[in-house]
Amino acid sequence: MVPSEMPTGSRPTRCPRRYSLHLTVDPDGEGFTGSVTISVELAEATDVIVLHALDLDVHSACIHQAGSAHTPSITVDLEHQWITLATGGYLEAGAAEVQLEYSGRYCENLVGLYVSEFELDGITRRLAVTQCESTHARRFMPCFDEPAFKATFEVTLEVPAGFTAISNSAEVERTVNSPAEGDPGTVTIRFAHDGHVDLPAGRRGRPPGDHRGPRRPGGVRARSRCGWCTRPERAT
Repeated sequence: MVPSEMPTGSRPTRCPRRYSLHLTVDPDGEGFTGSVTISVELAEATDVIVLHALDLDVHSACIHQAGSAHTPSITVDLEHQWITLATGGYLEAGAAEVQLEYSGRYCENLVGLYVSEFELDGITRRLAVTQCESTHARRFMPCFDEPAFKATFEVTLEVPAGFTAISNSAEVERTVNSPAEGDPGTVTIRFAHDGHVDLPAGRRGRPPGDHRGPRRPGGVRARSRCGWCTRPERAT
């Protein structure tokens, strides 16, 4: 059985305050890419930060504190489902930011970030959905994946043009990205800063089906705190 809690020695660093998450999601692809900035409060000086992560390729990490940037080494522990960021020098007690770039594949067992299919007007549609409970947020973002730690979230999704993204809070900004020749391009959607929530706290996002009704001003609330999905919009 995989423990959900991190080693005791890492607990001084496990004080997340805010997640700024950016995911690029295409349900017709095989996986996703992401970046996350985690604002943490260190209770005491430390030279390691431990985060949960499972089946993710972490390409880079940087820790910022007091105007200095630290490039840590990254050690993956598959057995315990976490990664260790070792700075080689002590971070002081207080505020710090952890930035990570990573990628992953869609899960095949309806947890984490996975793809669902359904029939609509005789056409097979695909959508990407999250299932965070009980400890599955680590499958699509490096994080402090324990319910004892609350944090605020700001989610940005980049999806193919013609798809809709749904999060727990209202859409506040939409940017159409210039497509390459022969490419329909993408849309970047930023959602409002969410209030304090547990992680894991997400439930499954909107179920497969025809959600093509009129979009309410300010966006549509999904049924999950940290989950979302993308779906093709109706062509009319």
